[in-house]
Amino acid sequence: MIDEKEQKRLLTKAGAYCAKAERSAKEVTDKLYKWSLAPISAEEVEQILEWLRSQHFIDEERYVRHFVADKTELLGKGPFMLRRELRLKGVSDEAIERELAAIPDAKWIDLLERYLAPKLERYRKKAKSAYDLRGRLMTAAYGRGYPSEITEEVLREMDLTVESGDEERWYE
Repeated sequence: MIDEKEQKRLLTKAGAYCAKAERSAKEVTDKLYKWSLAPISAEEVEQILEWLRSQHFIDEERYVRHFVADKTELLGKGPFMLRRELRLKGVSDEAIERELAAIPDAKWIDLLERYLAPKLERYRKKAKSAYDLRGRLMTAAYGRGYPSEITEEVLREMDLTVESGDEERWYE
């Protein structure tokens, strides 16, 4: 049990933490347990979270929207990777699916094309065959969290010819 003074301190600290950037309820919960000077119960943490929600410091829908926008535009992450990261942050599956479903396939295709374009040139120099080049690009796309349907569609539109040079490249 924490006293009223400690609860006010935690509310203030949590409010400032949420004001700096969008936070999930799980992130705030973890911080509250870390910041508390006395043992804090789950009910007390939930009271603080409810107050933060009522004051719009925590909003799951807003958090998911900003998270997805940042990770797709800045890092080019695909839907599988975003879904995984959001689940690790304690976001509900319904909120995740709602936001990911709002993004059209054309947007995912564009993001993947932008992500693979520089890799195509680099991999083209290393690849031994078109099959090898395709495999490298597929691995990069899957590693970034893109589904096979979108990856296949993007690769169909790419020029996957390999530079044929010195045949002594077998050792690379």
